[in-house]
Amino acid sequence: MKIFDTRLRPPYKSIKEQAFFNPEHCEPFAATYHMTMPPSAKEKSMELLLQEMEKAGVERGLTPFNNRGAGMKNTDFSDLNRDYPGKFVGLAYIDPLSGVEKALNDIDECVLKGDFTGINLEPGLDRIPWRVDNDFFFPIYEKCESENIPVYMTWGGLLSEPWVYDPNFINNVAKNFPKMKMMLAHAGFPRNGETCVVAMNHPNVYLNVDLYVINCFGAKDFIEAANCRLKNQICFGSAYPYADINKMVDYYLQCGFREEVLENVMYNNAGSFIG
Repeated sequence: MKIFDTRLRPPYKSIKEQAFFNPEHCEPFAATYHMTMPPSAKEKSMELLLQEMEKAGVERGLTPFNNRGAGMKNTDFSDLNRDYPGKFVGLAYIDPLSGVEKALNDIDECVLKGDFTGINLEPGLDRIPWRVDNDFFFPIYEKCESENIPVYMTWGGLLSEPWVYDPNFINNVAKNFPKMKMMLAHAGFPRNGETCVVAMNHPNVYLNVDLYVINCFGAKDFIEAANCRLKNQICFGSAYPYADINKMVDYYLQCGFREEVLENVMYNNAGSFIG
């Protein structure tokens, strides 16, 4: 089975300097999901990562850039794409708080003129949390919709204020921009059911369920949704380097997704998102 990993940050240049490649940070977090930091992440080895990907059947990885901590540099993706052509699909970090005009210019440079396929937004992890349905940010969505640029964002999890990820906010965006494809990393956890309903009502909303479908309360919400109404919208993500890609793939193949939806979850839906 072909696999497209929708949350994979490789140990490359500025990416490997992020906190999630620090064992003191990564190991305890991984352990909460009964996972361990993989050898390639501990050694920050691209060669080992490619071996792990090949063993797991992962053909491509979706790599969101962000600006947390020391910051991942958008400029590094051109080198990553040159060194490992076709293996990673880049999502440029865009900072709406720097001003809409700058954000639009960054989209031009990174996506329309550069090597990135889409953009990554961090409403809960930017220096000031922001509501995605504030119409101040609508010009960004208008551009992405008109240019067919996919929009990825961290949406859920445990590292920011819970109010940021209110499902009503993303529902408002999806309703106003029905042709703009969005992927929600962490799929609204812990408000799983409500976020699934948003996706049911808006086929342009994709859910990257990554770690929150394994050893985690609420996981059945995502599995049952994929087996029913969301077979075209729920996506596999390893959350590497927080988890071993091979163990994640094995878990997804055995956790309860129906055989007839697995190909969509593991590959096709990610291709639809970036296509």
